[in-house]
Amino acid sequence: SGGGAGGSLNMAGWGWGDIPRPRDSSSETGKVVIKIKISPDGVVENATVVESTVSSQVAEVYRMEVFKKATFVRLSGNTDYAKGATGFITYIIKTR
Repeated sequence: SGGGAGGSLNMAGWGWGDIPRPRDSSSETGKVVIKIKISPDGVVENATVVESTVSSQVAEVYRMEVFKKATFVRLSGNTDYAKGATGFITYIIKTR
C-alpha cells in the first residue's frame, strides 16, 4: 500500500524544491490534478483539487500533502516571480 510517487509539475519558471509523496493507503487508482498558488519564495499559499477520478477522501490526502509539504525553486531566467505563480500538479495513482 502507499502510492509514494511524486506528481508531475506544470508551472512555468519554477521547479520542485521539496516533493511531497502522499501516503495513500487506499487501493484506488486514477488521477488527481491539484491547482496551486505559490508565494514569490516558493511556498504553497493555496491548493485546490480541480480534477479527480478517485474518491474525495483520496484526493484530499494528495491535496493536503501538497499544501503542507511542497516547496518550489525559481528556475534561472525566471524574472517574473515577484507575484508568485499558479500551476498544476498531476498525480497518476497506479495499482500497487
